[in-house]
Amino acid sequence: GQGQRSTLSGQSGASGRGSGARPQHQPAGGVGVPSRCGATPSLAGTPYPRDDWNLLCEREVADIAEAYPLPCRAPRDDWEFALQDEFVITAWWPPKMNQVDQYADAHFNLMGTGNVVSSACQFNSSMPHNITKNFTTTDAFNCIAEHLPAIAARGMKALFSTGHYVKDSRSWAFGETAGFGGVTPVQGNGYSSYLTAPEVQWIVEELTRRNLSRHVAQIFLHDDDSDVTQETADVVDYLLKNAPHITPLVNTFPDSGPETLYHSRIPYFSPEEYSVTGTTGNATAMLVGQLQYYHDNSMLQERYQLDTWPLFSLGDGGGVPVIRSDSLVRVQVYTALAYGARGLYYYCWGHGIWNWVEDGVGTPTANYPFVKEANADALAWGRLLIQTRFVGSVTSGPCTWRQCVRPGVGPDPSIISMSTDLMTGLFVAPKGQPAEGYIMLVDLRVADTVGALAPRAAHLGLPADCTATLVNPGVERRRYASAGVGLGRGRSTTTTVDVTLEAGQGALIHVSGARCLERFQAARQWWFDPTAISLAHTYPSEQSPKASTYGSYGASQSRYKSPGGLSAGESNYIVGGSWANGPGSDTDTKAIADAGFLLISAPRANLTETLGWAAAYGVFVASIADHQASPADVALTATAFGCHTNFFGFVLDGTRDPAAPPNCTSALAWAVAQGGALRQAAHWQIPVVLGATVPECAAAAAEGGLPFAPMATDLVAVPGSATPTAIATATLAAFAGLQSAAKATAMTAAVALSACDTDSDSILRFAAYSSLVVGAQALWWDGMDRCAPVGSPKFALIGAINARIALWGNVFLHGPGGDGVAPLRVFSTSTVTVPNASAPGGSTDDLVQGMPPELILFELSGPGVAVPGGKKVTRLLYIVSTELSSEAGGAAPRQVTLELRADVRGTQPIEGNCFQGHCLCNLMRVGNVLPLTLSGGSAQLVGYFLVADEE
Repeated sequence: GQGQRSTLSGQSGASGRGSGARPQHQPAGGVGVPSRCGATPSLAGTPYPRDDWNLLCEREVADIAEAYPLPCRAPRDDWEFALQDEFVITAWWPPKMNQVDQYADAHFNLMGTGNVVSSACQFNSSMPHNITKNFTTTDAFNCIAEHLPAIAARGMKALFSTGHYVKDSRSWAFGETAGFGGVTPVQGNGYSSYLTAPEVQWIVEELTRRNLSRHVAQIFLHDDDSDVTQETADVVDYLLKNAPHITPLVNTFPDSGPETLYHSRIPYFSPEEYSVTGTTGNATAMLVGQLQYYHDNSMLQERYQLDTWPLFSLGDGGGVPVIRSDSLVRVQVYTALAYGARGLYYYCWGHGIWNWVEDGVGTPTANYPFVKEANADALAWGRLLIQTRFVGSVTSGPCTWRQCVRPGVGPDPSIISMSTDLMTGLFVAPKGQPAEGYIMLVDLRVADTVGALAPRAAHLGLPADCTATLVNPGVERRRYASAGVGLGRGRSTTTTVDVTLEAGQGALIHVSGARCLERFQAARQWWFDPTAISLAHTYPSEQSPKASTYGSYGASQSRYKSPGGLSAGESNYIVGGSWANGPGSDTDTKAIADAGFLLISAPRANLTETLGWAAAYGVFVASIADHQASPADVALTATAFGCHTNFFGFVLDGTRDPAAPPNCTSALAWAVAQGGALRQAAHWQIPVVLGATVPECAAAAAEGGLPFAPMATDLVAVPGSATPTAIATATLAAFAGLQSAAKATAMTAAVALSACDTDSDSILRFAAYSSLVVGAQALWWDGMDRCAPVGSPKFALIGAINARIALWGNVFLHGPGGDGVAPLRVFSTSTVTVPNASAPGGSTDDLVQGMPPELILFELSGPGVAVPGGKKVTRLLYIVSTELSSEAGGAAPRQVTLELRADVRGTQPIEGNCFQGHCLCNLMRVGNVLPLTLSGGSAQLVGYFLVADEE
């Protein structure tokens, strides 16, 4: 009785994946974003035209990399949105025309037209089953156009969507033949209901011709999106140039391509986030899931300068069960405000808020009065909050994410005390405005039924230099049941706020005072885990700058599956390098990527150009800031480039400060100040601190809030005073000290090696490969531009080392994206001093029974490494050669044979070549004898299998 639902605005679209789970991004071809890897070689720079003009999915690498809008600016600033200064409230599965009054009365200010055609022109209440004809697209448009003034009469703007209706199969496009030629995804019948650019052009021109354009603020383009592809980008381009007052809207999965919204200049991030569903279950657990979504949205909104309108669930009467709870309605609204949302997007009006009936108006659900009251508050308070900046939250309620801040923690907390099960969102005015802001206070008590929880008095204690005033709620509540602000008495004087709140309800508090607002910003935590920094894209709660679409647009393909490329899958292990002036060209950037570097440095002046090249090859870029850069400079650069998918953060380069005193804390004072400015300006970015020469300095940096300080390791061999063996012994001792420091301090252990220290390939290999097994979670190569420029023999050597570290790095990572293996036992026949090592064959139970000289073997523990076929090699060995020389090429390759315990039935060197189709070779050697060929200082990761494994 509801007609043929399309995925454009029909209920079946947004509810199709009610869990909010994000799908994998589609590879080249089909409706996904194409990779240019493997396509016709570029003819740029030649006199010949290209052949592949008819590729519709034309989002080329160069298109994405070079056209990324920099410096960062909010997409909203490109548009003339009619509700730009308002807090927007809308709903999916919008009202029928006979429900417009009830919808407007509930304080919605944007109404989708997806149910106008069927309800007002085909299935109206006077003739529910009497369809005189199937509608053409022109009929549907005329119906929507006819009812736009009625929507406007209730003070609302229209979100134009064609929705579902019984369609005439002979009518394919809006505007009929005028709408032909646009790009749209292929469906089973060869037709998609998503609007194309020519159709939108016809719609816009018709609205203008009929003087109705002023009633339409948005047009709906796509549901269940994972990133912005060509068909959507075409429409957005048209609207920007010709109708900037009509903005585009797409629904996405959580954390699905928000960077492509930014790049395509779509201002609104509307992720489908349905943690709260149904009338049974653990209400608190559902709330925690929803808070995790909102928490993640806050970072993505700030990073890409989007307006988040979370699509949160009250239910759809189908795949997403309807809730019946006052507290769960309230808490989703007020916590969205507390996390900085700039609009609300209910899922759904029909069934979730209003009982949907085929005939007639229908009736309000049990949720309607609570939606009405909460929306009134959101309209009043949202207008204020969208003019400020969200800087963090403090909670006494459930919190499962790492950035959880509790009241009263630290020497100078922003919130001193609060009742249990409360959260606060902290907001500050933009720079240059008076020192004032807001606290959005929310009661986190929830239940899955109506009226299960009574109102309670909520208490908040602030520092005494905070002046606080409660902001009146909206027109439905008008005032708080009871409230008061005053000075407390006790050991220290505090400003207190006491207010009575219903379960799930909120209160807005205006605060002022310069020192008070400084505390708000100081409460901000680094987004990443300081003990597990890597380039793993984790979801939920992203822990690295790697965006959800990393690997799209050719980056992953060109990096890992080209001849001479890395013999690995996508690596999360950071291998970085110093280039004082950046890479210099697209060609050099590709060479750097193929040499296994995931992170490079570049000066601010070259960032735009460097980021364009980096995006094409999957490399990240850190801006260089030395001791002369001011914290304000760092904040400005972070804001100007932080929206770019390949901007990593900063290299705070202490090696450039010749006057640095020997005391670690004093030497790092400037870096700590810069890091603090970066954390407040862009807390998802990562500072890399160079210049720590001993573990204590790396730990001091971490204690100053800079947990990623690669420790420089001295590899200089002075003839007559330091032998290669002595250098290797000192290197292992330094690594052991770094490992101990990382266990005692919240930091990520990382090693810095200088390409300028030595020309010895064996010493460089030994230092790099041995760092993996003793706990280093990242590797930095200093002096690459000076001592190992692109194309030089040493660059090729370091690239060969990096390629294998890229293959093995994930195995040794201890955080997200890693397997976390660690040494269980060490065997050595080396002249290098190896702590806690045993000689092989000391017992018949020893895994290693015989081993040639100058080898160290680490027996590893951990989950192992994945191999083709969905299995894992769970038993691993790591063998390092200590056949070293201070000369280049002085330690030639040698063949060695290791004898393992008799019950070892086979060994598998962990090597691969993705270009040949074997990212991990699945061949093994039979028996307990392990033959290897090792260059001096080289290493080999090996899997092994026991007879008992078969049993």
